[in-house]
Amino acid sequence: MIGSVPFVEHRKKHLRLSAFRDKLDPKVVHMKSVLALFLLMLLLPFEGHAARTSLDSKALGGMEFTVPSDPECQNYLGTSRSGTFKLTEIPAQVLLVEIFSMYCPYCQADAPTVNEIYKILQQDPVLSKKVRLIGIGTGNTPFEVDVFRKKYDIKFPLFPDEDSALQKMVSEPIRTPTFIALKKTDKRLEVHKVHVGESKNAESFLKEILEGLNLK
Repeated sequence: MIGSVPFVEHRKKHLRLSAFRDKLDPKVVHMKSVLALFLLMLLLPFEGHAARTSLDSKALGGMEFTVPSDPECQNYLGTSRSGTFKLTEIPAQVLLVEIFSMYCPYCQADAPTVNEIYKILQQDPVLSKKVRLIGIGTGNTPFEVDVFRKKYDIKFPLFPDEDSALQKMVSEPIRTPTFIALKKTDKRLEVHKVHVGESKNAESFLKEILEGLNLK
C-alpha cells in the first residue's frame, strides 16, 4: 500500500542512501567543488590591474557601429548624423574603450567612477580635445545597452556588440570591465595600455592608463 508507514520509511531510507552515495561519488564531489569555487570567485573583489592583450587593434579599428541618435554624442565623436562609422574615424589622439556587460556586477559597481572619468576628461582643456571615451557592451543587445545607460545615467557613447565580435578578436576570454587605451597613428589605432578590472579611482586610473602618451 503506497500510503503505508513501511513504504514511507523505505523511501526515507532510500533517499538517505542516495545522498550518501553522492557524497562518495568523485564526479559529484568534483562538480560541487567547481560550483563552490565559481560562487567564491563571484564574491571576491575584482581588483583592477594593467595587462597585456592579444587584441587585434586593426580589427577593432575596423568595427562598424551605428551613429548615435543623440546630437551631443554625434558631436563628441565627430561623426555624421546617420549611418555607421568606424573607430578609426573618431578625430581623437587617444580612444579610451571600456568593454563592459550590462550583467557584469563589477561594471555596475564601477559605473559611477567611469562617469567621473568622463567628467574629468571633459573638464580638462587638453584631454577634452585629444581623448574620447566610449563603451562597448560585449554580447549585449541595443536594448540591454540602453538599460545600462539609463540606469547609471551614462553620458558618453555606449555601443552594443551583440555578436561578441570583440571576443572573437582575442584568444583568451575578455573579462569585464576591461579598459583599452588606443593611440591613433596615421589613421590606425594601436593598443597603448590595457587595464583589466574596475577603475576604482578616476584620477589614479587616468594617470595609469594615459601614462607615456605625452598629451600636451
